[in-house]
Amino acid sequence: MPNETPILSDRLPCVRFAIRTARLSFPSQVPEFARQYRSDVQWRIAALYFVQGWSFEQLALRYGVTRRRIRQIIRGWTESAIQSGYLQQIPPEPQNIPVARRERALPKPPVHLPAEPLHAAAAR
Repeated sequence: MPNETPILSDRLPCVRFAIRTARLSFPSQVPEFARQYRSDVQWRIAALYFVQGWSFEQLALRYGVTRRRIRQIIRGWTESAIQSGYLQQIPPEPQNIPVARRERALPKPPVHLPAEPLHAAAAR
């Protein structure tokens, strides 16, 4: 898309905000990338950071590494996820579609009417 900046040019908090506001897809099963440092842990760190909202400090304390190392792990996971197609920008809903047409496109739930008219049931 022409005016979009690449995901990796954003700071990690901005990427997390985009994920949490459904502007960027995030896999339901977080992938593990074998060529990364501690591949058994890096996917958990990514999920805790992006989905659960943990801070770099909380993750550093949890895993016994520095904030800088956590940031490196998350950045590396993000790069691999983008290259593999796991993180993708979600296009915004087009705003130029008339409201009535958008409403017609949405499926409507079935309407269940009572077997007898309401005034007859109330008269009993």
